[in-house]
Amino acid sequence: MRRGPFLLGAVFCLTLGGCGFQLADSKGVATKIPQASLQLVGGSPGFRQVLERKLRGGGVKVVGGDAAADLIVYLEGPEERHQVIGVTTEMDAREYEVGLHLTVRLQRPGEKPSAPAVVSRYRHWLFDSEDYLAADEARAVLKKELSGELIEALLLRIRAYAEQ
Repeated sequence: MRRGPFLLGAVFCLTLGGCGFQLADSKGVATKIPQASLQLVGGSPGFRQVLERKLRGGGVKVVGGDAAADLIVYLEGPEERHQVIGVTTEMDAREYEVGLHLTVRLQRPGEKPSAPAVVSRYRHWLFDSEDYLAADEARAVLKKELSGELIEALLLRIRAYAEQ
């Protein structure tokens, strides 16, 4: 049995762990925002649930009323948009650009809300137009990944606003 690759991997992991390396997460949001009120206008309730779970995981208390919140987050969306960018010789769609768009406004109690900002994430999606079931599954996975990226971008925006 060769121990060289194993030992090399162990040394690498210990080195990264010793220097304080961590994967990025939403825990930094909690340092400036002890409580937040989320209001979702339109869009998917599932998106809001995932966002609330991420905030709670970062130590942020999510409250229902505006009066008890240190920061109010107004959300509209997310909205899905797609555009055909490639077709087969039979003129069937072969490649799409799929995007999720979210409009967000942030507000501290007693202040004016920030100007609406659009947070977007796009992906190109190439698929076999004859395999419709696989295409539907791939689209669902793609939408889930885009939602996760949208939430991470939103958390960065919230963190930046809180640090102002």
